[in-house]
Formats: sequence, C-alpha cells, structure tokens
Amino acid sequence: MFNPDSTGRADENRLTGRVELVAFHGSVVRIHLRLGDALLLVDEFNNPHLAVPEIGSDLTVYFLRENCLVL
Repeated sequence: MFNPDSTGRADENRLTGRVELVAFHGSVVRIHLRLGDALLLVDEFNNPHLAVPEIGSDLTVYFLRENCLVL
C-alpha cells in the first residue's frame, strides 16, 4: 500500500497499472491497481474534489525511493 504522504514527482519512481476496483471507506478511497500479476492498493483521502479514476482506466502512481518498502 502507498500512503498519500509518500507520493513523489513525475521524474521519480513510478508504476502504471489498470484500475480494477474503487472502494469508498468513509474518509479513504481505496484503488485496486493491477500491475501484471501483482495488485497494488492505493489509498487516497476522500474529499468533495477528489477525481476518482474509472474502472478499466490506466493510472500511474509516483513514489519516493526512500518511502518504498517491498514485502
């Protein structure tokens, strides 16, 4: 999972995948992003101006190297 505080700039590390599911969990919107055989869960804080991606659309997430932990 990626914490919204760990997002980076466009010229840093990035992953692009296909949106499989968008789930609303109160103050958080969880986006299921398919990256080949892997599933990445991305949490965004919910707010009235949040543009939620459409299921089936491509989405790119950016992150800082020091905020990445692979388990």
